[in-house]
Amino acid sequence: MKVLQQDYRIAELEHALEFSGVDQVISVQSRRSDRENHFLLEEAKKSDNLVAGSVGWAPLDSPELRAFLDHTRDNVRSEERRPLCATQGTT
Repeated sequence: MKVLQQDYRIAELEHALEFSGVDQVISVQSRRSDRENHFLLEEAKKSDNLVAGSVGWAPLDSPELRAFLDHTRDNVRSEERRPLCATQGTT
């Protein structure tokens, strides 16, 4: 699983998909961190529509939820949010 446990930049993805017939992808946040969430949104902006959408974590039990959702909504292709609650275990 080492191949999945690293960040990939848009340039790497474009090269890998060059002859695959894949036109668009969905990015999925794997780590529950704001840093990764922002990284994926920024990479999507650079993708020239290669990244069709993203799935990331949202702090549903936070008083800052509204501000978080407003910020991610204003970003390009921020499509889905997973619940991030204090009661969920970390793996």
